[in-house]
Amino acid sequence: MAIACPKTIVFLPVLLLIGCGGGGTSDQVETPYDQISGAYSLLEKDYEINNLTPLENLPQGHGAGSALYSGYVMLSVTNAPISDIAGDIQINVDFETTNVSGHASGFHSNDGASLTVVDANAVPILADEIPFVGGFDMANRSNDYPISFDLMGNLLTNEGAVIGIDVAMTGDFIGNDADAVGGMAAGVATVTDAISGPVVGTFLAVQ
Repeated sequence: MAIACPKTIVFLPVLLLIGCGGGGTSDQVETPYDQISGAYSLLEKDYEINNLTPLENLPQGHGAGSALYSGYVMLSVTNAPISDIAGDIQINVDFETTNVSGHASGFHSNDGASLTVVDANAVPILADEIPFVGGFDMANRSNDYPISFDLMGNLLTNEGAVIGIDVAMTGDFIGNDADAVGGMAAGVATVTDAISGPVVGTFLAVQ
């Protein structure tokens, strides 16, 4: 069961600074985690998280269509073999049905390693992605995040440890015309089927 997160969208600066090269030597090797973290930071500058889309500007009702958002998810894991995870995320929003679906993939840890998406038996999933489904309800905006979906899957480290994540992803539409979606992640991680600790993070994706 994912941990609920209070309604305050504040991106975690520590997630964006880890591995960005600040204070490092000139010959420091940039890892895939560093690249995602840097790209995420640039997106955050262009799409202010508190610039919520006005309700009247959201497509609604019959014929409202859909939009595909692409971006990144940043997670921080406590008491696990890896401490920070970065990955790609694609979110499809159907404005007519209010359904949300998509997947997260391309996971990397801040130690420079790649993470493989596996099933409960640690067998790699061919798509190497974690799918999700959810929805949005703009009537909830005054009290909660309108967009919600759960990110649940297993990640295999290079050392053979399986880290299970069960994370509630909650957010809102950003920009004048729902140009982006972003928000918070909060949940728990398990290692070898034992509770390891909390997972927190953020996500941001743009059309």
